[in-house]
Amino acid sequence: MEAEEEFDFASDSSDDDYRLPVLDLPPRPHDHEAGGSSSASDPALLAILEGMRADQRRAAEEQVRRDRDQAAINAAMQARQDELQRQLLTFQEQQLAFQAE
Repeated sequence: MEAEEEFDFASDSSDDDYRLPVLDLPPRPHDHEAGGSSSASDPALLAILEGMRADQRRAAEEQVRRDRDQAAINAAMQARQDELQRQLLTFQEQQLAFQAE
């Protein structure tokens, strides 16, 4: 017990030991390029951006076309399924009538 009194456990650590270190990174050579507005008027970047927008428009139009085609396919399948169901019911009615005779 005497050894515990000699060693002060509370003073072994502090809240400072558990803080994340603050790193002040020096500016990098390309930082001025990322934050500047001059790159927004670069013709090459504007052309790339317009190409990306055109690609997005085409992709959206293609998705609308695919959705419309899929809806038409689904409607045709449902109509065919309904017709087959009607044929089956007619066949079953005829079979029951034949068996009753």
